[in-house]
Amino acid sequence: MSKERIGVLAYRFLVLTGERAIDPGTPHAVYHHILVVYGLPEGHVWHAIFEAVRFFAISTLVLLGITAFVLSWLIRRLLLPIRELAHQAEKIDSENWAFDAPGSSKRFVELRPLAASLEKTILRLQRSFEQQRRFTSDAAHELKTDLAIIKSSLQLLTMKRRTVEEYENGLWQGLDDIKRLEKTVREMLTLARLEQAPKERQSCNIALAMQEAIAQSQPFAELRQVRVAHGGFDEAIDVPMSKEDALLLCSNVLVNALQHSVPNGVVEVAAEREGETILLSVRDHGAGIAKEDMPFLFGAFYRGDASRSRKSGGTGLGLSICKAICNRMDGKISINNHPEGGAVVDIRLPVFSANPART
Repeated sequence: MSKERIGVLAYRFLVLTGERAIDPGTPHAVYHHILVVYGLPEGHVWHAIFEAVRFFAISTLVLLGITAFVLSWLIRRLLLPIRELAHQAEKIDSENWAFDAPGSSKRFVELRPLAASLEKTILRLQRSFEQQRRFTSDAAHELKTDLAIIKSSLQLLTMKRRTVEEYENGLWQGLDDIKRLEKTVREMLTLARLEQAPKERQSCNIALAMQEAIAQSQPFAELRQVRVAHGGFDEAIDVPMSKEDALLLCSNVLVNALQHSVPNGVVEVAAEREGETILLSVRDHGAGIAKEDMPFLFGAFYRGDASRSRKSGGTGLGLSICKAICNRMDGKISINNHPEGGAVVDIRLPVFSANPART
């Protein structure tokens, strides 16, 4: 390849050399030396190169534009169900919990789990919000009633002159009402702590907690003329909760059974380990649970009968606290009528493991 200038034009030449045989098969073959020279103006070459580059550049830009437009359209179309889900979720507030996943989100297999999860999550939030609102309303009503009782008792003392003994009895009555109000507030705070506080890595012996609860409730059992019978507990059974919560759980369940027992009756307490769980059962021999009371047993401030009235000191929060403790420990609690009479409370809790499996 060589470069030469002819006149005003620059040329590039390609030179090829070789030999050509004439009559190669005869004794008198003739060989000729051949020189081929090919020349082309440089301007024409650069023009062809420029045109080719421009063509490919324009073609590439056009293809990129078309690709970007198609991808943008596809992305908007594919993201439309997600935008519709977000739009539906934005409508949720404290007054409007209606949420129905758009049909477009259910047509895509990949979005069905997300739509179902949103529906379940919003339903749980709705139930939780309604439960909190109902609890607040019930708590306000409960405290208002207790305060009204205290206020009426004091007003009754001021309506006319009374003897020293009448004033003293009135003050003692007011003090009892204040203690009952204090107990209600304390149990409300306990319930709030159990529902909101994070889990703590603690353990305690459930058998020792039940034995301590039995000892503490012995005066009440004697007052009710009820005997507490319990078998031998496995001293080595530990559950993942604090000693305070375990004692509170056992005491509330035991006192509830004593309240529903008949005079000269028996409350049976038993504990049995089943694999990685422990089943704690407390049975009374009372009248059992009315069918209409079953759905509300663990509701806050619910009192099914006179044994849970204010007069006996019940706040209606005992079983709610028990359920909150069990839920916090990933356990379960249930109350059912025993086939042979009375009611039985079954509490199933996980056994404490020093080295829990990681998930």
